[in-house]
Amino acid sequence: MKLGKIAAAAGPVALSLVACASDVWLGDVPLAETADGAAADGRTSPADALASSADVVPPQDGAPLADADVEDVASTDASDASDASDAGDASADADSGFDLCSTKDCKGQPCVAGICQPIALATGQPGVLYLAMDASDIFWGTTGHAGTTGDRNVVAKTTLTPGGAVVVLNNDGGEMRGLAVDATQVYLLRQSATSATLGRASKVDGSNSANVGVLLSATNAQGLALDGSYLYAVNGTEIRFFQPSDLNAFGAQLTNTLTAGAAVVSDGDNLFVADPGSSAIDVVTKSTQTMKPLAVSGTPVDIALDTDYVYFAANTSVGRVSRTTGVVEPIAGGGLTGAAGVAVDANNVYYTSTTGIWRVPKGSTSRTNLTNGLTKGGRLLVDSTFVYFADFGQGVIGRVPK
Repeated sequence: MKLGKIAAAAGPVALSLVACASDVWLGDVPLAETADGAAADGRTSPADALASSADVVPPQDGAPLADADVEDVASTDASDASDASDAGDASADADSGFDLCSTKDCKGQPCVAGICQPIALATGQPGVLYLAMDASDIFWGTTGHAGTTGDRNVVAKTTLTPGGAVVVLNNDGGEMRGLAVDATQVYLLRQSATSATLGRASKVDGSNSANVGVLLSATNAQGLALDGSYLYAVNGTEIRFFQPSDLNAFGAQLTNTLTAGAAVVSDGDNLFVADPGSSAIDVVTKSTQTMKPLAVSGTPVDIALDTDYVYFAANTSVGRVSRTTGVVEPIAGGGLTGAAGVAVDANNVYYTSTTGIWRVPKGSTSRTNLTNGLTKGGRLLVDSTFVYFADFGQGVIGRVPK
């Protein structure tokens, strides 16, 4: 696998990227095999994944993440090679003197060999996985740390524009399993050995922290959704819901018919749960508390919605399933690895591979590479201009033009 270089924004210093073979676990769902094949139980913990990334040197805040040429983009993995035509023939254009960046609108970010370069909004956040955002800030939670003094899992934020300060909102230390924000609060789902807690704190400075609820006998809490009136926490085979103003509540059970939830989103009337244990998207109707599975390919670990489809990332594949007919349509596969995040806007689907972020028009399988400088791509968010991403391997939260 050929990777690009990381360059500091203020000068020509280039730092080499180190490929990381092991991948993060989302609950009980492996995203890729470990560097030495597999652990004794076949799993890689987030902490092990972080250890395998110890040699990666992160960029500075506000720095371009990758100084990747088009050859780098085209050689990421077997499926990526077929997309070299997306970027064009860099060497031929360079020989002819054609400026590949002359027709690119990179929204003020650097352009190299016709590729808009991502910018780091925050660095030094190893194990970053979960993301949330509002109109001005991006929030994240880290995972894979011991939870002890000096090795805390944190919830933090910075501005959507480069140069903002990193503000730590919570560092209680438990394993992060979900994140959501509303107008005033940040909500966080944490897993301990035998239980999980749902907490809240001011999204301005982390003050007034409190426990919203407790999930007893929880060994695999994974996924948190907020629809304005309630918080929905996935706990293994069940979903429990809480009011944001609750204090140390046990919540109420919405369903207990899941196999093993990994992510959850709400459209107001229904909850959609990525259920890798049954290779399905489970649709839970809140008013009737009934569940209908939509079978998909692979083991989905992240999902996104529009009015007609549920989009899913499942490590080696990305696809969508009709919300009404259940018909599955592939978006990407054929050698893809590390597809751990997916997001949509009105026209396009965005997803991560191990080292890259890709854009695909809805209803198509023709991909465009947006960046190829990641070491372990995670979750994604989009607004009208940028794709925001978590790079678990480098501990970076960044953005790249759509």
